[in-house]
Amino acid sequence: MEDPSISQDNLTLRDVFIQGTFNLKFLRLRGMALHLFRPPLQQLTIFHLDQTNNIPISYATFKKLLTATRNLAHLSVYSDTITTSEWPLAPTPTSVIHLPALLSLRICGTDGRIFKGILANIQSPILRSLTLKAMQESDIDSEWDDPRSTIAFHKLTELTFCDFDISEKQYRFFFRLFPSIKLFSSLSSTIGTTKIYKPLSQPYTPGAQQIPWPHLQTLWFGFDPGDDPGLVEDLLLERRRSLCPLTEIRFATTDRDGVHLWLEDIDSCGVDMTTASTVEQWPPSSGMQYLDRDDILFD
Repeated sequence: MEDPSISQDNLTLRDVFIQGTFNLKFLRLRGMALHLFRPPLQQLTIFHLDQTNNIPISYATFKKLLTATRNLAHLSVYSDTITTSEWPLAPTPTSVIHLPALLSLRICGTDGRIFKGILANIQSPILRSLTLKAMQESDIDSEWDDPRSTIAFHKLTELTFCDFDISEKQYRFFFRLFPSIKLFSSLSSTIGTTKIYKPLSQPYTPGAQQIPWPHLQTLWFGFDPGDDPGLVEDLLLERRRSLCPLTEIRFATTDRDGVHLWLEDIDSCGVDMTTASTVEQWPPSSGMQYLDRDDILFD
């Protein structure tokens, strides 16, 4: 089925509530709503694009949706929204999407091009938080290994991986592209299974003077009491020796007593060991006064 907006190229053609929603701040378009219902977007600050069917939209329509408002602060893109062949994998003057107010971004897809396409083309100078879900090693663009390669998220401090981990080798792309990370979360991994444990404990490049993510303060992992708690101690000691100490390790569990028992024989280096069973409501720091019970696709 062809996306009607490709030929019509008119975002207002299927507008609903035209006379009454010009102050709309939050919008979730899921399934066919992505194609059929588009209220005025000029004041939008939180936008969910949930592609739950197999009918993609064009990249041109995707860009127009996102740039219809200059106030967009939080963007969530789920599944393969764009036709695979349409993703521009390198930015061009016509493909770049400028989102000057964007603070947080979530991406999930089964086609790796969604990760490359969005990260390469969205330019958000004040972006603070990035969440990637179901990414594969093959989705990481080899061009990111080029020191001249950049992604325009210069203020990014929070990075979250959902439902995947990558090899030690591939982490170097993230260390270089996002050097200012303060909070890293990988809730589907534990300290015993994550591949980031070793890279965070030592200089990743031979001859380098500093370990990766020197500003890192908080790590958030899953919890497995079968892991060796000594791994936690080794990590904390190495970060402290490198003058880049952590301030908190958070475990994704409700078993607070179990975590403290597991850690009782190690040197915690004064680092807070906390527990939290679920991730915080998205978007972070948005001022939302209610629980978004329909935000289920990034659980």
